[in-house]
Amino acid sequence: MYVKPGQRKLLLLLTSVFLASGCTVMSTTILETAETLEPGHMSVGIDGGWGIDLTSSEFISDDDTSGVNDHLLYAHTVSGFKIGVGITDNIEIDVKSWLGGLNNAGMKLYWKQRISSVDDSTHIAILPGISHITSGSEKDSSPAAFHTPDISAIGFNIPVIISRRYSDKFSLYGAGRYSINRVRITRGSELMIDETYWINRLGMLAGFSFDPGHFYFQFEMGMEGAKRFGDGYGIAPILGIGFGLKL
Repeated sequence: MYVKPGQRKLLLLLTSVFLASGCTVMSTTILETAETLEPGHMSVGIDGGWGIDLTSSEFISDDDTSGVNDHLLYAHTVSGFKIGVGITDNIEIDVKSWLGGLNNAGMKLYWKQRISSVDDSTHIAILPGISHITSGSEKDSSPAAFHTPDISAIGFNIPVIISRRYSDKFSLYGAGRYSINRVRITRGSELMIDETYWINRLGMLAGFSFDPGHFYFQFEMGMEGAKRFGDGYGIAPILGIGFGLKL
């Protein structure tokens, strides 16, 4: 597949911005409409926004100072890189990865299935997928390393999206998502921790997509709620922005 010189420069820019991303979070953005790529076509791009911070022990603590019990989850920025491929007229497969620093990484594999079309402009799709995120402490003897936990989380999520295209360049969408994550946190030294627990997450958001030609730009915002099994709940904002190329 031929990529024009101008498109190659944009791809290099997208990659460099992605590699310079900030801290570790579980990405909560969707940045998808219910439309699928045409069979054999690809999209590549980057996105950034806010997500739930998994590097803080307050998110998963059992004590009364827990961020969950305070009904406020920590939200920090995250940057991601995404590749999508159209399989059929109604099926698309996507892989998204994100970094929150050199010791932290996440990945999500999902399947977009357009399940209904109200008319030529309004569509409904589901995006079932699996995710994995790790956050590793510094491998040295500094005091900061002793207080940094190693966190790993695997999860399943299934967003439902409805979108309406108002022109050949602009569409609006809304989405609801249920997720479940199995989280393990370990920490050494005298602050020894080795816990495994489950978290339910529910997100609601709305956004728009602007796609003139091969370039696309997306923006969304909403709220994410999380509840540890048998514990309190917490909320955090969802804010996402993405752009890239359709090839």
